[in-house]
Amino acid sequence: MAEESLELEVKPQSKSRKKLIIIVVALVLVLGLGGAAAWFFMGSDDSPATPTGTTTTDAAKPMTASYVSLPRPFLFNLPGDNRGFVVQIKVQLQVRSEEAQVIVRKHTPLLRDALLTTFSSAEGKNLRSREGKEELRARALLNVQTAMQSITGHPQVERVLFTGFVMQ
Repeated sequence: MAEESLELEVKPQSKSRKKLIIIVVALVLVLGLGGAAAWFFMGSDDSPATPTGTTTTDAAKPMTASYVSLPRPFLFNLPGDNRGFVVQIKVQLQVRSEEAQVIVRKHTPLLRDALLTTFSSAEGKNLRSREGKEELRARALLNVQTAMQSITGHPQVERVLFTGFVMQ
């Protein structure tokens, strides 16, 4: 028997097929990035489209919060059981419109008086706890809203925020 040698011819992958795969992948990436860029620049508007001929009114827009910072912190003494406390509180007032912001700034002396009266009537031992501070904040809000209601006919202030609280 004669020895027969089988030679299998192995063909390497053709270069054109590799190029085709690379081109397809690159095309998919370019189209994907292009679509994402188009969505980002054209379709990322969060506000609903208004039909032509109509306009949005200020009443339809939600009012955003703005803050009025009182110029100086409140510094006062409180009696305690064994000794007195010195307390310093920085306050900002939250309002919901620019008009309310102007009104609150105009009546700052009245609001400072209402807040100082509220703060100086607090008990030092209660201000050491979070609940005591929350109670003081609630009383301050009530007194500020009452003062604004008596002058303007509207409470104007939505929240009283303590942005600084030091007690020694």
